[in-house]
Amino acid sequence: MVYNANLRVIGAIDTYPARYIPFSIVKHHTLFMENVADVALQGNSPEYYVVQNEMGRTISFYPVVTPILVSPLYIPVVSWLDKTGWTKQRLDFIGRRMEKAAAS
Repeated sequence: MVYNANLRVIGAIDTYPARYIPFSIVKHHTLFMENVADVALQGNSPEYYVVQNEMGRTISFYPVVTPILVSPLYIPVVSWLDKTGWTKQRLDFIGRRMEKAAAS
């Protein structure tokens, strides 16, 4: 509760894959990031944290164990996004909040 009390989100860009992979896991049942890459990149060109593999799929350069483990926490918000609509703004807003909530 104390960790979340400041209402600030995690600002490091290398956490973006871990922020959005759980949405891809819950919604699309995959670790590939094509469905969330445009939000994960935040308008930047592909950085070191999101890369293309040899088959051209978008993946996280960082380990994915934590996003896999916290994915069940994302089920309610994915259901909410399914009902209200998946927009980049909603996904980004919810992703930032869920990242910090899952970290705590």
